Amino acid sequence: MYALLIIVFIAGVVFLLWVSKNSGANAKEKPDDAPREIGQVTVREFEEKISYKKRSEGAVLDYSFKIDSVFPNSYTAIDFETATVDGMACQLGLVQVEDGQIVLEREFLIKPPENRYDEWNTRVHGIGPDQTVGAATFSELWPELRPLFEDRHIVAHNMAFDKSVLEKNLAYYGLSEPKVLSYECTCAPFDSVSLYSAARFFGIELGRHHDALSDARACALLVLEYGKHFGEVVHIPKLKEKSQRSIDKKNRGWAEDLQSIPDNFFKGKTVVITGTLERERDEVAEELKSLGARVVSSISRKTSIVIAGYNPGPTKMQKIEELRQAGVDIVVLGEDELQKKLEHVAGTKPGQKSANFVCFEKMDRP
Repeated sequence: MYALLIIVFIAGVVFLLWVSKNSGANAKEKPDDAPREIGQVTVREFEEKISYKKRSEGAVLDYSFKIDSVFPNSYTAIDFETATVDGMACQLGLVQVEDGQIVLEREFLIKPPENRYDEWNTRVHGIGPDQTVGAATFSELWPELRPLFEDRHIVAHNMAFDKSVLEKNLAYYGLSEPKVLSYECTCAPFDSVSLYSAARFFGIELGRHHDALSDARACALLVLEYGKHFGEVVHIPKLKEKSQRSIDKKNRGWAEDLQSIPDNFFKGKTVVITGTLERERDEVAEELKSLGARVVSSISRKTSIVIAGYNPGPTKMQKIEELRQAGVDIVVLGEDELQKKLEHVAGTKPGQKSANFVCFEKMDRP
């Protein structure tokens, strides 16, 4: 029994010595500093990726890729927004770049077939039938759009999607495809990085995300940033886009110390925010709540004020009209009007409600 154990032990030692010797020989043949390619990324860069991922929270919270694609100096960045899940367009943004400079920006609202929308699509971009009821169809716009595509390099973030939208709308109306120089993508070859995360990482102002012109402009600028960082391996944090159409629970309802808040236009009023604002919706809600307003998400008979941003919800706007006809007094403020009132509140002394406020209030009411 003991003899068998000794034989097994000796065999194990011999095997380890053999592995050690061969590993050393391989190391001499391929020094540690010799770059070896794994796809388009060297081993060192690949290991750097993995190390970075291990250090980050959750281990998968970043996009890691090498910027190794060369984009043309002159191109047209596009972005489609769709009305339906089958890809019927409702908005198109185009940004033309010549020799690295933006020279043209165009945005088109497009009436989809039968002006039909799917609820999910409207929830993403805020565009609904009310906005496009008087707009031209894709077929009617195509004579104006075609020259913007012809003989151009076309760039999009997630080109597979935007190209499919173009093809589906052309096919629906029986139109021929434009002769483009190439289709380029700023997403798929780069770890499928989201436009929101890439824009934040490179300091690109995204503006209203899911607005076609805003997204097309961000895509155009992203191409320029890729050119500045060509050959680099970047690690872009995966940022979860904060919906501009949601409000954190802490910024809803009444303030706890309502009685201590000085009188002002917003105190004691129920407020609903609809549409996309230039400011973060949560930031606006927090400020209104601090002034004594109750911020809620739905229109009702208790609603006093509605803040209407870009592309307000069609259902909410219809509800406002129905309640007004029923005798409910609801004030609708655009973002500029809201800002003026907030500035006025800031200039009002504690406990004072000025005559100017009464005038503003009467002016805003229908």
